[in-house]
Amino acid sequence: MHTYLDFAKSEGVNQIYYCTGKFNEDTADFISRANGCGMQVYWLDGDYRWLTEDGYTQKLYAKLEKFNAYNAKYPNAKFSGVHLDIEPHQAENFKENRGELIASLIGLASSLKEKYSTLNFCYAIPFWLEDEVEFGGKVKPAYAHMIDIADGVVVMSYRDAAPKIYSVAEEELNYAQSVGKNIFLSVECGKEEDAVTFYQESKAELNAQLNALYPLLPQGTGMAIHNIVSWYSLKP
Repeated sequence: MHTYLDFAKSEGVNQIYYCTGKFNEDTADFISRANGCGMQVYWLDGDYRWLTEDGYTQKLYAKLEKFNAYNAKYPNAKFSGVHLDIEPHQAENFKENRGELIASLIGLASSLKEKYSTLNFCYAIPFWLEDEVEFGGKVKPAYAHMIDIADGVVVMSYRDAAPKIYSVAEEELNYAQSVGKNIFLSVECGKEEDAVTFYQESKAELNAQLNALYPLLPQGTGMAIHNIVSWYSLKP
């Protein structure tokens, strides 16, 4: 873990999305070390079944209670917020129930913000989340509802060239800027289809594409890289 933290620090990372079920001293030690490297740590979790199966939403609420208890117990090593990766398209019945599942995602995000109003919630969203949905009396693209509700979003703009990364997320970028919300674009380094990942490329090529991307982005847009192990393992 020290190796990955050192690597992240050398690459200028300032936020980490940390997936763990351990709300204990080990996590406090990790967050303290990350904070010492100038990085905020968000708790990462995600399960599409929170949208589809009875009782699973309650499991999420139970986890958030543990999260709050942890932050209260370790005030000097607190999580900075919650990063949720809930992907409705992972459900087996997504094609048949696409609208219902996407509406459920928006509803869950709204309920969480209402119940835990003091927490900072960030969501990973796919770049194609453009379905028109009525929520709160307003019809908007689903991504717009998510941006309205969340404190920030990370668009899974998984492409391996700067113009393509920008083009798949352009609508989300423009909307987030118009409402003053935090937005990040993300790239993939894991073993996936060639067009969506830098797995076949090098760190040098990844950096070259990110450097070409930055001038295209609105000021304040962040970048996220999935994930630290795959990124670290890219050839130089």
